[in-house]
Amino acid sequence: MASILNVDQINNAAGTSAVTIDSGGNMQIPGHVMQVVQATSTSVVSTTSTGFVATGFSASITPTSSSNKILVMGSLPIYLLNISGGAHGVITVYRGGVASGTDISSSPTAFGLAQSFSTGVSTISMAAFHAIDSPATTSSVTYEVALKATGTVTPNIAINQDQYSLTLMEIAQ
Repeated sequence: MASILNVDQINNAAGTSAVTIDSGGNMQIPGHVMQVVQATSTSVVSTTSTGFVATGFSASITPTSSSNKILVMGSLPIYLLNISGGAHGVITVYRGGVASGTDISSSPTAFGLAQSFSTGVSTISMAAFHAIDSPATTSSVTYEVALKATGTVTPNIAINQDQYSLTLMEIAQ
């Protein structure tokens, strides 16, 4: 005959909580990955706007605990066309969408950057980025990539329909 042990929490030898089990049976072990969501795309996106514009590229995750954090990671091929010296293509990620959401990067120009210092030359860069967000909810959260130009340039994502990705990891706290 099998035995069943019903617990809400398992403490370590010092008596502090090490593992929590919620009513849905999810174990919360601080620092562990609870779930992973990944989105990929090959859609071409282009802008000449100097303000962040929505790319239509997003991923959603539903945290299991409002105290957990979300690790947001991605990589995008950025092509710069029609360059005037010193121009940049900049990416960032918004929680809740570009129109009404929150930019989760602390410094968008450093978050994902492709640049050129030569006039009349086109370049390509792979912009990789990551950030840790605290959405403080157990409702679905959408993260959307945004793009802008600085200077005279037309940044493009995936001009040759290259695949790019956005990965969300829920980290237990």
